[in-house]
Formats: sequence, C-alpha cells, structure tokens
Amino acid sequence: MKKSIIISIIALLISVVSFAQNTAHKSKEHKAPSVEQIAKFNADHQRKVLNLNDTQYQKLYKLYLKQAKKQKAQMAKMKKEHEKMNAQLKKIFTAEQWVKYEKIQKRKMQNWRKNAQRPTKPGMRPANGSSARPIKGPTIEKPESRRNNMYLEK
Repeated sequence: MKKSIIISIIALLISVVSFAQNTAHKSKEHKAPSVEQIAKFNADHQRKVLNLNDTQYQKLYKLYLKQAKKQKAQMAKMKKEHEKMNAQLKKIFTAEQWVKYEKIQKRKMQNWRKNAQRPTKPGMRPANGSSARPIKGPTIEKPESRRNNMYLEK
C-alpha cells in the first residue's frame, strides 16, 4: 500500500517537472526577428523567385532594410502614442472600469490574432463567428441556342 502511494507521488512529481520544462522552452521560440533578418528573408525570397543577380540582390536588400527600419520606428511611435492614450483613459475610468476595459482589449487582441492566423476562404464562414452568408461565385447562364456553346458570366 505504501509502495503504491510513493510510486504515484513520484510519477506525479516527474510529470509536473516535465510540463514545467516545456513551457520554458516555448517562450524562447517566439522571439521577434531583427530588422536585418526581415530584410534578408525578403531579399532571399525575391532572389529565388525572380532569379536576381548579385547587384540586384544587394540593392533589394538595402531597400528592404531601409523599409524595415522605417516600419520599426513607426511601430515604436505608435506604441508610445498608445501608452499615452492608456494613461489618459486610466485617469478617466474608475478602477473597476479600467479592469473591465483591459479585459475587453485583451479579448479583442486575441480575436484579432485568431482571425489573422486563419484567413477565410471563399464560401467559408468567417473565423470570428459572425453569421454572414457564404460568398458565392459568379452565376453562369447557358445560351439559348446550341450554335454558340460558350457560357456567359454575370
């Protein structure tokens, strides 16, 4: 009896330790790429697709690098403005309202990420769960005479 209890406790401890190790490993995987990595990835992709020579590749890499730096600066500016707005909202809302507002914003962000990851295909329901009707393609009419066997699209 005692042996079975001890064995089950040891198994429980081992399983808890193994789960703890997996979560620490996952957090390291989601590191955002640097500006140079983004530019290199885009330039490499275009090199493969368009068969670019070395001079074209270098020009394209510099252009992508310049654009990525510009976008990073814009994102930093937007983040700073967002923080200012939140500070102003926090002054307006009560503590309860602020907590509720943060929950709503968190839910919106989760929905946005979920929808961004799964784009809808024509004919499918939207990922956000709305009850919109499926998208239909063009209708095709058959011609009246058999002489013309081409179909017309509306």
